[in-house]
Amino acid sequence: MVLPSNPLVSVVMAVYDERPHLEQAVESILNQTFEDFEFIIINDGSTDGSKDILDKFAGQDERIRVVHQENRGLIKSLNRGVDMARGQYIARMDGDDISYPERLEYQVQFLHRHSNVGVVGTNVEKIDAEGRFKGSWSPPTEPEIVSWKLLFNTCLCHPSVVIRQSLLEALGGYAEWAKHAEDYELWTRAVQVSQLSNIPDTLLKLRRHDGSVTVSKRTEQIRLCEKVAGNLHRVLLREKARKWISEFLVWMEVEGVDRAAAETSIQDLACVHEYLRAIYEACVRRLLPKTGSIRVRQHALVKLDQIAARIAKREGWVEGMRHKVRARGMAPVREIFPWALQAVGRRLS
Repeated sequence: MVLPSNPLVSVVMAVYDERPHLEQAVESILNQTFEDFEFIIINDGSTDGSKDILDKFAGQDERIRVVHQENRGLIKSLNRGVDMARGQYIARMDGDDISYPERLEYQVQFLHRHSNVGVVGTNVEKIDAEGRFKGSWSPPTEPEIVSWKLLFNTCLCHPSVVIRQSLLEALGGYAEWAKHAEDYELWTRAVQVSQLSNIPDTLLKLRRHDGSVTVSKRTEQIRLCEKVAGNLHRVLLREKARKWISEFLVWMEVEGVDRAAAETSIQDLACVHEYLRAIYEACVRRLLPKTGSIRVRQHALVKLDQIAARIAKREGWVEGMRHKVRARGMAPVREIFPWALQAVGRRLS
């Protein structure tokens, strides 16, 4: 296959000692139904024979551009690959995952149809080291819900995304300080200037094994997410942002309200409830100024009611109900009546 002079898509993959699964990963990109792409692979100092595999593929397909470098880490490798990219769209890929053949085709079509979306991910199938099915992940598709969820954790699968090159350039690439959470950190900056979405098709097999960051560095990754979420909260709430509450909300999103309380030792849940209402109002005002979303309100109420239930357990039913009522009257006022109509409709259906 001859490399196109001006490819529409640049696939960027950083590799470090991925030999056991590398051939499958590379072949899954080369076998895409969409062919107008270049494949940039940064070999980040691999010592397990990955270099030989990559050189073999590069000799067979001119769309592949391989760079061998001393080990610099994932973020510097990704930024180097992004700097090399010539495509309008940049597709991420990892050296141990598998892309479905239609992945790039579907995502390019989506971005052509939705000019306001800057980043699009997909549903994923989870597999283990041997490729056995271990579950699935269907992240939210609506940009409004994605914006809300990003206040607490990532909701896009990094190796599944395609990003507009112009957006990535404007954001300055990946932040080097956000090791193990570089994708989430990037999304929290992107959501301030663009919409992010997922398409409801399963287009990636996401491999999880003992060496995966989400397995081996889970607690460290959550701690980084606390910092990233806190930065976004400060953008939205400014001096009213509270680091200790943003940390609680990250743990709550990942592990639930009981684990969040244990990890952060927070006792004043009424303060958390008030803060969550404030962050919702700021989200609607700053991230969803034109569209808004009754569905986002419903998502916020679910989270608020979980906190209210724990308040009720500690302080009594009356106090818990008082917080539930306050949540339903939170700003913006224009949402209350249509939300109430939908709530009644759900109960009657």
